[in-house]
Amino acid sequence: MLKIISKKNRAAEIICNLNKIDNKQLKEIKSTLDKYGMIYFPKQKLTSKNYLNFAKKIW
Repeated sequence: MLKIISKKNRAAEIICNLNKIDNKQLKEIKSTLDKYGMIYFPKQKLTSKNYLNFAKKIW
């Protein structure tokens, strides 16, 4: 599940589990980043390795 919440066109909050995103969700995240310029993911439980893997996918 991926839920995007706009914060007055300045940022977007994305509700998801970054440990379990698929390619379709990754494309949605990239598109949201392009649209808003800033995104954040509350309540994530990521190890350093998981965080780096996600960062490499989104870059």
